[in-house]
Amino acid sequence: MRVVSTGTGASVGGAVVTVTCRRGSERGAGARVTRKLTSTADGLMRFGGWAGRRAPAVHALNVSAQGFRTNASALVQLRPGRVVEAEVYLTPL
Repeated sequence: MRVVSTGTGASVGGAVVTVTCRRGSERGAGARVTRKLTSTADGLMRFGGWAGRRAPAVHALNVSAQGFRTNASALVQLRPGRVVEAEVYLTPL
């Protein structure tokens, strides 16, 4: 996934992405797992092995970065061993 500025189309490094697993079976019925990650200098996110490692699951993403107006959010389906290509756009102040 890549975090992008709507003003310039440039990648946004240092964006904080809160990822919440919406699959109830992750840690028991109705449980949610949340992690916070930071985008790389080139705006890329790497979720690592914990996301989608068991079975496909929908994850809610909430993205924020200093110098941008609002948080962006998205839903992404993560699957074990697969690369997800998606862009989340932030609006500059």
